[in-house]
Amino acid sequence: MRIGVLGLGNLGSSIGRLIANNGHDVLAWEYNQQVVDEVNQTHCNSRFLSGIRLPANLTATADINQLAGLDTLVITMPSPFIAKTLASFAEPIADGTSLINLSKGISAEGKTIYQTLLQLAPNNPIALMSGPTIANEIAQDKLTAIVAASASDALLDRIEQLFSSAYFSVRRDDDPVAVELGGILKNIYALAMGIVVSHDAYGQNFNGAFIYLALKEMSALIEALGGKPQVTYGLSGLGDLLTTALSDDSHNRHMGTLLASGMSVEQIKQQLAVLPEGYNSLHQALKLATNHGCSLPLAELIKQRLEQVIDNDGLMKGISQLLKTQ
Repeated sequence: MRIGVLGLGNLGSSIGRLIANNGHDVLAWEYNQQVVDEVNQTHCNSRFLSGIRLPANLTATADINQLAGLDTLVITMPSPFIAKTLASFAEPIADGTSLINLSKGISAEGKTIYQTLLQLAPNNPIALMSGPTIANEIAQDKLTAIVAASASDALLDRIEQLFSSAYFSVRRDDDPVAVELGGILKNIYALAMGIVVSHDAYGQNFNGAFIYLALKEMSALIEALGGKPQVTYGLSGLGDLLTTALSDDSHNRHMGTLLASGMSVEQIKQQLAVLPEGYNSLHQALKLATNHGCSLPLAELIKQRLEQVIDNDGLMKGISQLLKTQ
């Protein structure tokens, strides 16, 4: 089976390697020609996955139309570019092509990627995968578990075939709304964790209290949007939140540490090229919460810190106050 991967960043390279090592030929599209050439000539991606050798059956192309006709496309690129990239195919994606999304985000219109894909490809089998999946660890064959959600049992069967290995486990769920939102919302709170870890009042005691507040808000919004709140306490909620909030490899946590050091959002964007998903997700989640009558006081505090309405001390004091009342 030949599998297409959209995006050869950190996650795409790691996932492409995993699928290729499971015996499937992988053709990955990447807009950066230098990355494409390096992958094809040296089987390495030093820009996004340094120190990891990629299998020979993972090849790359800068021509997205070479992925046309493949029966499965795995999406790993930053969420703002997904709709535009799918629209760049010369011919519409065939109805039988399965789309598997691992990216996380909410559009300016308030739609998740899963909702966007349902709109763009209504006749295609669609699934999403979410969970504690630091890309570097996947590439190093560290033990990892993820949850896949879809309305198609056949596609979930295929996902298990493509991804499962001795060190990569796939669980199934029938609630794409809750699974996807868990993976999206946790980025907001992981970003905040990066801000507070340098504060004098931060310690290990704080971690449990903060995770409690974050999970409470995530569960409330998931339920307001029609998902099962108990899914919040699975891999795509609690599991992903713990990993992303506490890992130094987390892009969202890293943005928080840069904010805490005194950098502005614009300076961080210039340094990172693309802001981590948690920044945009914060603003969109608050809009969704308002529209659905849901209160997210911790997310509101994080927004105030990003907008420099409050400083690091103000954020920590606000969290302390929430712990007395929530």
